[in-house]
Amino acid sequence: MKFLQKLFSVTNEYNFYFKRKVLCIFGVKIKIGKKFLEYKNSGKNNKIYLKDNNILKLVKRKYHNLHISFEGDNNKIIIDKMFIDKCASPHAMLCIRIEGNENSISLGKFRKMNGNIYIFGHNNTLEIDDTIYNLYYNIHMGCLDVNEIPHRADNSIKIGKNCSMGPIRFFVYNKNTNITIAHDCMFSSDVTMQAPDGHPIYNKAFGEIINKKPYSIEIGSHVWIARGAYILKNAKIPPNTIIGGASVVTKKFDEQYTIIAGNPAHVVKRGVEWDRESAF
Repeated sequence: MKFLQKLFSVTNEYNFYFKRKVLCIFGVKIKIGKKFLEYKNSGKNNKIYLKDNNILKLVKRKYHNLHISFEGDNNKIIIDKMFIDKCASPHAMLCIRIEGNENSISLGKFRKMNGNIYIFGHNNTLEIDDTIYNLYYNIHMGCLDVNEIPHRADNSIKIGKNCSMGPIRFFVYNKNTNITIAHDCMFSSDVTMQAPDGHPIYNKAFGEIINKKPYSIEIGSHVWIARGAYILKNAKIPPNTIIGGASVVTKKFDEQYTIIAGNPAHVVKRGVEWDRESAF
């Protein structure tokens, strides 16, 4: 029997987004079909709401292009009804995976959206306000211990009204870490915002962790961040600022109407403004 199983077998292959059959014939694997996993709930009291004119309605059915996985309890997701109006088109795709308890996500209106949200640990908060622009993002939040078990994180990401992203990556790992973005900000493609280091750094002489404290990133209103920039822990960007492409911002800036660029980033020009109109 075991010999026959090696020659011929049928198994299921699972991914966060889909499952499919894997047919093995004489050691050759053939993958058959693909069924998207639109909803998985391994927990208690996890709720998904649609917001329609500030009225919340509990989601009781599956929607195309909306893939949600819960592994934990008392998590809440609020999605604007606009997503449902657009989810049959390629202009709206949302994948959310939550492993932990007491996490909260609130997503407002948008023009087009393709989002991947991964939350690990407990008591994380993500808020994205309404926008008339496109949103393309990958968000990683929360804490896992060395055994990959979620624990209390208390992290937050808050994004203001009428911001555009395309695409951008957020990383918020350490406890009590926050990213705050004010209104009317424009993020070009391949921008990375990473509030923590992600791994501990030790003082060699005493064995103490020197990067364990909470970190934050603060971005003021009407900020343009160009392609490939990195915004790292404890960075502060004032309103009405331009961040040059491939720059690495590692500290706090206070002066408005400047261009900040370089690695490490510094002020390279003063007395400038910008708008969203095409230069051509």
